Amino acid sequence: MDEVTITRHDAGNRGEYRAHVKDSRHIGRLTWVLRQGVRVADHTLVPPAIGGRGIAALLVEALVEDAREQGFRIEPPVQLCRGMPSIATPNGPTCVTKRER
Repeated sequence: MDEVTITRHDAGNRGEYRAHVKDSRHIGRLTWVLRQGVRVADHTLVPPAIGGRGIAALLVEALVEDAREQGFRIEPPVQLCRGMPSIATPNGPTCVTKRER
């Protein structure tokens, strides 16, 4: 896989993770908004030019890792969360579904 660097950009009750692929001007993004104390990942956007490299999964992994480290709850993008169990942390489930809220 090409070298990918993930950066975090928070802006209060919303933010995004950005995937920068070495030697490419294209950037993958995962955006989130805060709803009822849960960071809801509402979009993953990976341009076709850098697609097929697992970049969306890397963006979700970065969000999950931050949730584990910082103790916040998340709801991943539906297309990446279907059939996945919640991720246990000392502060309760990290990944919550709409049914768990």
